[in-house]
Amino acid sequence: MKNNNLSLYRKYRPQKFDQIIGQYFIVKTLQLSIFNNNISHAYIFSGSRGTGKTSIAKIFAKAINCENFKNDICDNCKICNSINKNTNIDIVELDAASNNGVNEIKELIDTVKYSPTESKYKVYIIDEAHMLSTSAWNALLKTIEEPPKHVVFIFATTEFHKIPSTIVSRCQRFDFSKLTIKELEDLISLVSQNENILISNSARNKIALLSNGGARDCLSILDQLSNYTNNNINVEDIDNLFGLISNNYIIELLNFLIKGDNTNLFLLFNKMTNKNIDYLWLINQIINFCLDKAIYLKTNNSNLLNSLSVNELYSFECNDYNLLLSLVENFKETYENIKKYGNSRFYFELALLKNSNKNIENNNSVLQVQEIDIEKETKNTNNNQIDLSSIFKTTTVTNEYKLEEKKNKDSIEKLTSQQEDKYDFNYMVDENKSIINPYQINNESLLLESINIPDYDWLSIFLSIAANNNSEIKKNDVNKLELIKNNKFATTNIERLILNIEKILISSQNGIIILFNYKNEADKFNEYFWSEQSYFEICDKLDSYDRLVYAIDKKKATEWLEIYKQNKNKQFEDVQLSLLKYKHNDNLNNNEDLLKQISDILKKG
Repeated sequence: MKNNNLSLYRKYRPQKFDQIIGQYFIVKTLQLSIFNNNISHAYIFSGSRGTGKTSIAKIFAKAINCENFKNDICDNCKICNSINKNTNIDIVELDAASNNGVNEIKELIDTVKYSPTESKYKVYIIDEAHMLSTSAWNALLKTIEEPPKHVVFIFATTEFHKIPSTIVSRCQRFDFSKLTIKELEDLISLVSQNENILISNSARNKIALLSNGGARDCLSILDQLSNYTNNNINVEDIDNLFGLISNNYIIELLNFLIKGDNTNLFLLFNKMTNKNIDYLWLINQIINFCLDKAIYLKTNNSNLLNSLSVNELYSFECNDYNLLLSLVENFKETYENIKKYGNSRFYFELALLKNSNKNIENNNSVLQVQEIDIEKETKNTNNNQIDLSSIFKTTTVTNEYKLEEKKNKDSIEKLTSQQEDKYDFNYMVDENKSIINPYQINNESLLLESINIPDYDWLSIFLSIAANNNSEIKKNDVNKLELIKNNKFATTNIERLILNIEKILISSQNGIIILFNYKNEADKFNEYFWSEQSYFEICDKLDSYDRLVYAIDKKKATEWLEIYKQNKNKQFEDVQLSLLKYKHNDNLNNNEDLLKQISDILKKG
């Protein structure tokens, strides 16, 4: 039966190397160093709490002094017994959190020069070593640099980065990893069996998850639950005692959030708040669930799941990779705000409001943009042919233009239209023949490297490219994009943006329509395409020279494809893209050439 006078984590603290769970490589290295009599004068054990730093330090201190060491401690000799009873004065354990001053360290240094009383080595175990003051480290530096042969220092810390580099360079460092879920579950099973505690498999797994890789936390939670449940533990007991929410509730909350169902979202949240919620734990679970789903979407491998079961994975109704990453970032910010400012419920409700979007669809109704796979057909001239002039928001353009004086700037040439139409082709041309969208000229005006997207009728361009979609060309474009994505290594903003392309939606001989999940991504891509600096990089990556590449988001794609279906019986003339690419055409030598090309193309309508 359980010893009521001793907590489980103290009762089951390992006393020998073979009782240690995890940390295989550290244990093996320390054993070999003892076997080969190659013991260092100073060690740093760093890692998360409850991973065995202090326990292994004590075992190592016992091992190097054991009278009958053979691969492991005998645990029966005089030295081992005295260390187990804490009566061996040669093993000094110092808590640096409460003894961090220079005076305490000087007292310790004064004892270093004396030989061990009964052991081979004098071992100083300094726990929470990062708490030592700078002056304390400075006082200790000389001793660590040139210690007596009979002295071994072991510094245990959870914050290695706070240890001075001058100390680190004089020590052997061992990084303790968190225990795996499997290792913690095995520990729970062992202790439960010895203590006659009944525990379900799901409860055992949840305790392991709550422990965050720490054996001490794991046994402390088990100890608390065994008292609360009278040695019969299930998942509901864990949730009730620690203010946790079941995975099913969390997934349901996320599904409402993704669908933008605010009513049910906050009804469920209010129901959850009837418990004393651990908001930091809840946010951590949300982040883990989103990461699990995102990793699965990229790998299609359920063996890589850390927090979700396979059934929970499929009940989590989100297949939007970018959305999942966005949720991770947003809830990470919420986590940091709660830790910094408190007021947990306020920040969590604020996160729900910020992330709830009624335009976002769930997994079963994720916006699936209809594929276009229309073979290019021979065009028959008929009365339904659409005039390409609508693309340029004008019907006729003359060769007349006038000069306008612009304050503090060079004169610019302006094309004028004589057609009484609601559209006006009023792009302006500077002396360097760079076309600048007048709607994007700011008060500083005419920046030489201005990035702008021409104000064409992009819907008409989309319809024309869609009508001339070619499946073979599209197949080649898709293969090129897949090669880029398989590389998964981006060094420029353009490469990173290309990796976010959802798919090639339409391809024709003269144009490509690409699909992004979000409008801001599509807009950014189009800005890059019309920038002289990045145009050629895009063409090189997508092999799209002499073709227009235009990006749209899912919402716009759905609307425009519906318009296309309504007009699919009409005849579309193929887009002539020489004008659309005029900004990047080195053959435009003067304004007259530009005007002539514009006029020639528009007359074809």
